[in-house]
Amino acid sequence: EKSSSGPPAGAVFYFTRKEPAMGYLTRALICRKWASNRRRDAVRLASQPLPTGVEVLEGLPYLSGSHPMHTLNLYRPLGADGSLPVIVDIHGGGWMYGDRELNQAYCMYLASQGWAVMGMSYRLLPEVDLREQIQDVFASFHWLERHAGTYGLDLDRLCLTGDSAGGHLAGLAACIQLDSSLQELYGAVPLAHPFRALAIADGAAPAHLLGKRVCALDLSAMVAGTKYRGEFEEKLKHVLQEVRRAGNII
Repeated sequence: EKSSSGPPAGAVFYFTRKEPAMGYLTRALICRKWASNRRRDAVRLASQPLPTGVEVLEGLPYLSGSHPMHTLNLYRPLGADGSLPVIVDIHGGGWMYGDRELNQAYCMYLASQGWAVMGMSYRLLPEVDLREQIQDVFASFHWLERHAGTYGLDLDRLCLTGDSAGGHLAGLAACIQLDSSLQELYGAVPLAHPFRALAIADGAAPAHLLGKRVCALDLSAMVAGTKYRGEFEEKLKHVLQEVRRAGNII
């Protein structure tokens, strides 16, 4: 679909008539691929049973304005008292697809195990670049800091996870949190609360390479696994158990 004025509603990609032929063709093929993914995900999401006993707060804005991607979902166990440890989940989608609903069943499952879980939407390529996506992610982090008291969030036990492109954003955000030069480069303000664990579901890279090739993180609780080898869920479960017990495992 072509547009000379801006993206149509729900578009993953859009192009202008002035774009070179090769660029137009490449974008058209990518658009077609992600449209196919969207259809498959719709079938998957409709077939997934949602865990029970979870309170779901949907579409909470984490920035002022009306951009639909500046919203998040917050999941809590029903009837939970006191402050809960927190998991932030960043969805995948090649940096150009998806939103806060993509991992809903996963987030609800984690919440059913006693966690408060936040999953945000962030603006997608090509509307924005990577720097602006990181700024969206950090804006959602700071929303947690502003509303921790309201929603019973224990940010001294804060964990970060993401899959695929979301895994990249999670790893990059953890690096930025630790490095002032990266904070300046990406225009991101660090959190007052450090991440206690980082879990990356890459889906492709060997687990032993992720810590070296993504970033050298000073996180003893980093999990790097692959969804397709069955490693990730067991490692994540172990780390989350340790975070719940200790709260200071770095």
